Amino acid sequence: GTRFAFTDAGVFYAVDGRTWRQLLNSAAMPGYVFAGYFDPISDPCDRSLYVATNDRGLLRISPIPNPITSVNVSAIAGSKVNGPLTSWQTPNGPYNVEHLAGPDPNGDLITFWWSPAHDWQSVNVSQIAGYKVAGPVTSWQTSNGPYNVEHLAGRDPKGDLITFWWSPAHDWQAGNVSTLEADQYAEW
Repeated sequence: GTRFAFTDAGVFYAVDGRTWRQLLNSAAMPGYVFAGYFDPISDPCDRSLYVATNDRGLLRISPIPNPITSVNVSAIAGSKVNGPLTSWQTPNGPYNVEHLAGPDPNGDLITFWWSPAHDWQSVNVSQIAGYKVAGPVTSWQTSNGPYNVEHLAGRDPKGDLITFWWSPAHDWQAGNVSTLEADQYAEW
């Protein structure tokens, strides 16, 4: 994890435990740094460092540099995808939920999601909604009363445009937009 050092010269940090970099230069402040508190919990997406000075000042430094890391989402969630992904974020109580979606090698649409409350998970949307995709998908969100509705759309193997949607009110559903008549769009 990130380590900090509070000195008369300022605040220094190391993300790898070996290479220290200056985060704050005390020469630019009216007082000297004497204490600090690192807060990675209140907002995990915007970690903050609070620095106290000898003249009773309190300074919030944010965002704090993160070490660059990567994870194998497929290994964690148990699903593989093939090709470009779409991404979006949604609120869930106090958490920001990150989503990824794309086709697997068989044309099933797979959705992955992560939040500070749990590690990566996945769901096979095609198995639930009954449609496969052949290539990249796009994503967007709409409101439906109190619900945030998540949408995905892409072409099926025949070239028809398929729209998928999910909300807290129901599991994944889908429809073939290419086969709708003009007056049916109003009913969707």
